[in-house]
Amino acid sequence: MDLPANEILIDNNLFVIEAVDSDAVDGNLGEMSGKNKRIRLAYEQTPSDLVDTFWHEVLHAVIACRGRGVLKLKEADEEAVISVLAGGIVQVMRDNPEWAEWAIKMGNDHCRRSSPVSSPLPTKEKKNGRSRKDGSSVEGTTDGRGRIRKS
Repeated sequence: MDLPANEILIDNNLFVIEAVDSDAVDGNLGEMSGKNKRIRLAYEQTPSDLVDTFWHEVLHAVIACRGRGVLKLKEADEEAVISVLAGGIVQVMRDNPEWAEWAIKMGNDHCRRSSPVSSPLPTKEKKNGRSRKDGSSVEGTTDGRGRIRKS
């Protein structure tokens, strides 16, 4: 299994990411160790499930680094919340790639600048034609807000 990197920075903590046999994670799909700064992902998963497991373990790491004392969740409650959030994050990114790209761009812009960023929200451009009130049609590209720019 090819992972994009073998480490990830989470709240200024560098976690090693390893692809392992499911036996190495006690038959689970993944595990996170805050103490060892390590995320392990079982490689016997579909690509879709692997992405979900990756975000699931990253969220465990976020809670370990930032929120365990604040949230005070029981283990079962943390697991339930993370399962819902991980699946939701993955689905939102799949259904709305322009927002995922926008969030990455805005985060990168923010890291390079000290002043607030005033970049526009993402828009989907799509080709379409729309009829005018007089019955004639306008061909062009919509800007995501319903306005057509002529091609």
